[in-house]
Amino acid sequence: MNTSSNTSQSKASRGFTLVEMLVVVAMIAALAGISFPVYRGIQNKVEKQQYEMGLASIQRAMDNFEMEYNYLPTAGGASQWDGELLSTPAQMTTWITVLAGAEADSGVANPVNFKNIGFLEPTPLAKGSVGNYNTGFVVNADDSVSFYTPWGEQFLQVIIDSDMNEEFRIPYVKVVDKVPGKNFIVYGWGADDTWRTDDDWGNFDYPGVPWVD
Repeated sequence: MNTSSNTSQSKASRGFTLVEMLVVVAMIAALAGISFPVYRGIQNKVEKQQYEMGLASIQRAMDNFEMEYNYLPTAGGASQWDGELLSTPAQMTTWITVLAGAEADSGVANPVNFKNIGFLEPTPLAKGSVGNYNTGFVVNADDSVSFYTPWGEQFLQVIIDSDMNEEFRIPYVKVVDKVPGKNFIVYGWGADDTWRTDDDWGNFDYPGVPWVD
């Protein structure tokens, strides 16, 4: 009888011991602990890029709208901060719909963008009901267009320089200052929904506020 062969078969058939299984679980947990921060860092970078692309698209749309019409689109916001403040989802959606040239489609009788020029290109595949939190420009069920950040916000705080003098009162800082080359300023509170933290974003720079260009 081959004793060594039987011993090998016996060890192979008994499977893993409890200690061996615990070691494997511990190794998997350690790898997961190392991988998650890396994954989250990549996800944060992607979200930042998506947000910046959205802001860049809005800025180009505003610039092109002004070149075409020689005035800026309005959306029924309050006149404060040395400009028109858009601070509600409805106002933001109205404004984005104007820039997208979709007012007539959404039933507006006297469009601000009366030439129906699409200065923004919303994603057709994202079409859904209002409250469908996709990232980017979303065509709603009523054919209006909304902008969603990667953090589930339907709107951002926007101030339109209605008199086009490049002067704004910086929100919450309450300082009148020039913002050269901007016909509007936009800001959001990021994923943590808290003002003046590291994940805040906007389209201008101001001392002490971590905005992006």
